[in-house]
Amino acid sequence: MKESLGDLIKGYEANYNITLPKRCPHIIRLDMRAGHNFTKGFDKPYDSIFIKSMYETMYYLCKNIPGCQFGYVESDEISLLIYETSPEAEPWFANRIQKICSISASMATLQFNRIFKQQVDYFESTHKDGGSNRDFELISNYKVAMEKDAMFDSRVFVIPESVIGPYFIWRQNDCTRNSILGISQKYMSHKEMQGLKCNDLQNVLLTKYNVNWNNFSIVEKRGTCSYKVLVDKEKDRHDWVLDFVMPILMDDREFVVSKITYPKED
Repeated sequence: MKESLGDLIKGYEANYNITLPKRCPHIIRLDMRAGHNFTKGFDKPYDSIFIKSMYETMYYLCKNIPGCQFGYVESDEISLLIYETSPEAEPWFANRIQKICSISASMATLQFNRIFKQQVDYFESTHKDGGSNRDFELISNYKVAMEKDAMFDSRVFVIPESVIGPYFIWRQNDCTRNSILGISQKYMSHKEMQGLKCNDLQNVLLTKYNVNWNNFSIVEKRGTCSYKVLVDKEKDRHDWVLDFVMPILMDDREFVVSKITYPKED
């Protein structure tokens, strides 16, 4: 019998139906496409509406992606740790990489734009009477961004258990560096910043501009994370929480791994 056209095409598709290995920890990392363009004219470097929209999007993903155990957001980037704990649990989309990436990016895109619009509408409603010129300028810039709509891309990859903690240390270090650079760019010229490391930039900010980076919020300096906590011991019920005071992970290396439930042996 001749092969049908449908079987032929499905055969081509099957060649790229790559899956992640079962019961192995993996990271989904989502990035906003051209985030610098979307945030043009925002309240740099730490726009409260953008920050809230990002961590609420991360929170939504954590609650709605099966097997998610830890989430972290910094700037326009979200990292999720996926690690199934039960041998009976069916992996999300059978661990198919194309499905995981496309659906997670779609979820992030839809949820971020939804939350961002809600936040802008609220900001506008509370500043329409007696708002400053800067408030009205921000509202205008937010509306320009809403016309563009934010878009996210996604990637997924397996990491060893021993690298789970170091991965989030790496991302938090990146957050801290970007936080210092962001506030430095607000006060200093490119020429003035050239060749200076983060500690040097902080010293210049403090001594020349009387700006102490340490006085900014933990969310602005270190990002935000989310994980499950026990809320009902008798029913063994856990709920997701947002943590706005996460520690410096380089100093507290057990923080992330302490939030993870590891798979039981078969």
